[in-house]
Amino acid sequence: MAPSREDDSSWPTDPDGFDPMSVEPEETDPDAIGPRIDIPEAPDPSDTDVPPELRRTFWLLVLMANVGLFALSLGVLFVVFREQLRFGGSLIVVGMAALLIGYLRYRNHRNR
Repeated sequence: MAPSREDDSSWPTDPDGFDPMSVEPEETDPDAIGPRIDIPEAPDPSDTDVPPELRRTFWLLVLMANVGLFALSLGVLFVVFREQLRFGGSLIVVGMAALLIGYLRYRNHRNR
């Protein structure tokens, strides 16, 4: 049994006489295309969410970690590349001390 063919009489046979805009809808609805996704809103963070003591401890630990890593890495660079053992060594000691103090404060706050 042969498949039934649709009525092709509405399609022009001349390719120059075909208008592509004739098959397009007059107005496209962007909401009708694709799946609809509801995007949730993020909660509004405020300063009252965190206790002041925790906020102070956090920023102190961030400062100690930044100072420690900066001084330690700069000290190693001075020792290795410029061979300034006294200055580079003191920077290494300062960096290690800052990292140690930050770690001890972190442990102290965590164990409370």
